[in-house]
Amino acid sequence: MGVAHRSVVMICEADFDLHYAIVEASLNKRFPRFLSLIRRGLVSRVTIEARSGTRRVYVPDPVKEQNRIIEATLLGDPDAAGMR
Repeated sequence: MGVAHRSVVMICEADFDLHYAIVEASLNKRFPRFLSLIRRGLVSRVTIEARSGTRRVYVPDPVKEQNRIIEATLLGDPDAAGMR
């Protein structure tokens, strides 16, 4: 596994962990289990190019996006957090 691939895996895992923590904080008892069940099928912002069949990673700025979600959640603004 190359360095770039490991970096993408780490970003995807960290992104999932953040979203999982938010789901756990929601106190919805079923959603964390559901998210755990589908985790293997989730690929964070990875697209498959139709012609070549190669993977192209699209991670514009995950830290900026996650900070926006956290700030909006702390402010109680579900629209800004992308929750609606």
